[in-house]
Amino acid sequence: MSGRRARLGARGLGGVAGSLGALILASCSDPAPPPARAKLEGATVARVGDEVITSDMVSAIARAQGVPVEDALNLAIFDALAANEARASGLEARERRRLSGALARVLVEDLAAEARALGPPTDAEVEELTAQRWIDVARPEGIMAVHAVIPIPKDADPALVERATSLAKNVQKAVAPAVERASQTQAPDNLPRRGLKPPFDPAREEFLKLAAQVRGGDLEVRAEPLDLIGRDGVTINLDRRDLYDPEFVAAAFKLDKRGALSEPSRSSFGVHIILVLDRLPGSELSLEERHKHFEVDVMHRRCVPGGGAAQRAARVDPCRARRPHLGGPARAGRAPTMTIERARRPRVPRDQAESPFAVILEDLIALVPFARGAALVDFEGETVDYAGGLEPFELRIAAATLQLTLADVRACGVHGSAFQLNLRLGAAGYLLRVLDPSYSLLMIMRKLGTFAVSARVLMEIETRILAEANLPIVRRQTSFRVDVETTGRGERLRPSRVRPAGMGGERDESFDWMPVEVLGAVVTVSEGERAFRVRLPTGAELTLLREGAHHWFAEERLEALMRGGKADASRQP
Repeated sequence: MSGRRARLGARGLGGVAGSLGALILASCSDPAPPPARAKLEGATVARVGDEVITSDMVSAIARAQGVPVEDALNLAIFDALAANEARASGLEARERRRLSGALARVLVEDLAAEARALGPPTDAEVEELTAQRWIDVARPEGIMAVHAVIPIPKDADPALVERATSLAKNVQKAVAPAVERASQTQAPDNLPRRGLKPPFDPAREEFLKLAAQVRGGDLEVRAEPLDLIGRDGVTINLDRRDLYDPEFVAAAFKLDKRGALSEPSRSSFGVHIILVLDRLPGSELSLEERHKHFEVDVMHRRCVPGGGAAQRAARVDPCRARRPHLGGPARAGRAPTMTIERARRPRVPRDQAESPFAVILEDLIALVPFARGAALVDFEGETVDYAGGLEPFELRIAAATLQLTLADVRACGVHGSAFQLNLRLGAAGYLLRVLDPSYSLLMIMRKLGTFAVSARVLMEIETRILAEANLPIVRRQTSFRVDVETTGRGERLRPSRVRPAGMGGERDESFDWMPVEVLGAVVTVSEGERAFRVRLPTGAELTLLREGAHHWFAEERLEALMRGGKADASRQP
């Protein structure tokens, strides 16, 4: 142990002694029973409960304190009595946790100092992190689209090409309602999340439905949803990366905004009609910018035993290390598609089995912009389960450190009721939220999202975690997430259809879209929010609130209102 750790340990022990002294003073008001006398063996000169006092201990105290042996014995007995009383009252366990927390903080600080002493991040360390986290620092401009293709051979004769083009124009006319819907609605958050499908988009679903209804005789119309495609022709996806036909990519990137529809365009797979659902700007940092971006991450990784580049080489994304191979046969039993199969992108290895909490945490990451990882933490700072694309070690260190920090904040009288801590440090943001006396929720995100996490989303996740753990709900959920389709734009935007939002990656198919009648706008108190009073066909009325650009909430549970009953707002899932 370093000298600084030893000094802090001494200060921590001083705090323990002070607490024990207060306990002893409180107990001194009661008359002490007379000491029992018994025959002692060997070097033992006294026994207090389970505490044994030897002649060597007494001599050491006498030398250190400069007092007679008799006084040293009395001091040893006094200390032993205090220790026994502390154990009986539970004080020792609390002070031990405080001391352990203080030593843990010093350990983290010492490890960080040793990591900084190795110098700034090297190019090799930055490139390794770039390969693993390219979605943040090396992501090209992307386009989210849906398309219909009339498959024809690449060397098809002109007559067949003309027939396919004519059929594509019929598709173009048939999908006009989907184009209008895309033009009048905002795109969902299409930035990829590990292990999760793209978010629901009503314009995509309507395009697929309408295009599939077009008939072309002996020619097939195949409507397909697509992943987010980069300008380099490779899908922007954390789980797998596919390469698209260059001609198709060029045609798609000619379309400039959501709702833009292409003319019939050729590729090696056939004739396409493409509808743009979203355009996402790229995030491509220079090497110098990546050095600054990854500085904290490099220091964290240097703290991991055996955390050098050689030990982690197996986890570098192979998809970024070599050029994609074009061509190859389609998989057996599957019709050829526009995409060319690539190796699946490796996930961050887990060091424990997934629990039901991991599914809830994955939902949280999908619902919160800029989120990178989440963990459920117990009151001692131990991680119960986690989710996201961060290394488990990083989540555990952050969880333990922030749990101790929040405990210190709550120990101050003026902040005793604090239940959430938001921190922005360097390139990362951290959120720790107390769920109940036993558990807390940790989130790590890009710094832009540190203070933009939806309180309503956090309340939904909190309720689900406590219900899964069969624990009492501390704070009641008063807003319930819903899916809403809208008409109009800007100030004229209005909800048109509504249904309950899915939970845990699943949706109750018994509740389909239900139209709503807008009765009027409702005044809100928060910037960026809009609310509407609406009536369902069942006659039930409720308020729908739009939070930011991504989430809609209802003031009551929608399922009962859609059935024609009254919602029980107190019922928790």
